[in-house]
Amino acid sequence: KEKLDLEAVAGNAVPPDDADRSALRAALRGASPEACARRVIESLKRGVSLDGVASVAVEEAAARLSSANLYDLPALHAFLYADTARWVLRFSKTHTRVFPLLQACLLLQAQKRPVDAPVAMSSGDEAALRSGIRAAIESRASEEASARTRGYVSKGYPLAPLVAMLGYDACRDAPASGHNVELASAGADEVLVHRPPAPDALPALARILSVCPRDRSAWDVLEARFPLTSF
Repeated sequence: KEKLDLEAVAGNAVPPDDADRSALRAALRGASPEACARRVIESLKRGVSLDGVASVAVEEAAARLSSANLYDLPALHAFLYADTARWVLRFSKTHTRVFPLLQACLLLQAQKRPVDAPVAMSSGDEAALRSGIRAAIESRASEEASARTRGYVSKGYPLAPLVAMLGYDACRDAPASGHNVELASAGADEVLVHRPPAPDALPALARILSVCPRDRSAWDVLEARFPLTSF
């Protein structure tokens, strides 16, 4: 019911400040879809850019996934939807992009997922941390996988090798968990392409890889053809 000049807000260029981010996060965790939509619209009316709103939505979706203790498909879908709504803004910022962005926010509001306080395990050098992340994923130690990945990111180590390693692991379980490859692709975009990056995207991916259904019956043949030699 809020009146909004879609053409005008499509051209918003103001990045969200801390107060805007807090207000948007509160909207995504609000009590009703109406309250969520109203707060998002208020942010747009204040001049916050579509990219800024999208970045907060992705950050919230990633934080929820990085707290998941099971293979939470609705939460995973919400992250992928938010990432896609952000991705299209790279080449199109017309008024029609407001609607999928608002839908991404409403989807997050509807799900009501808990978000744990972020924990980072940062002991060890770059190679040791990556090795620890792989070991935690393989042993299904989801909290450790997420915490070690967050520690790696927080220390400023190169992200491309970590993205490649996690993407490789995502492919191993693709027969049983096809969404993993999509999640790995979205996570790569969120840390390597988009600005500001979503820091929880890779901890979320590591956590989901540690709890996902597994089927590696065909992997021996594929691994012989595409050996893991870089990590």
